[in-house]
Amino acid sequence: QLGYWKERLSGLQTLSLPTDRARPKMVDYSGGYCTFELDGSISDRLRAIARENGTTMHSVMLAATSILLGKYSGQEDIVMGSPTANRQYAQTRDLIGFFVNTQVNRTLLRAGE
Repeated sequence: QLGYWKERLSGLQTLSLPTDRARPKMVDYSGGYCTFELDGSISDRLRAIARENGTTMHSVMLAATSILLGKYSGQEDIVMGSPTANRQYAQTRDLIGFFVNTQVNRTLLRAGE
């Protein structure tokens, strides 16, 4: 599997987002978060898009986030990680513990295609 992922992820670029201030000399990895709620009509429309395309809300939101990051960065190759519970195997369904893997999501954005 390592060879597969090396091939699939070869040539990717680090996401280069504009910043609102200079980076500190010493990185402390502190961060923040914000929460938001979608209006019911927007949520309904997003669900309709998922249904029309035979996909999940996760995929719709992942695509929207990739497009947004592409617009901000000016890049066409967007790579993000999504945590997955990794409980698809019968052997791990009833176990207690933290079984999380990161799923790599690579989106190639092409204008006009």
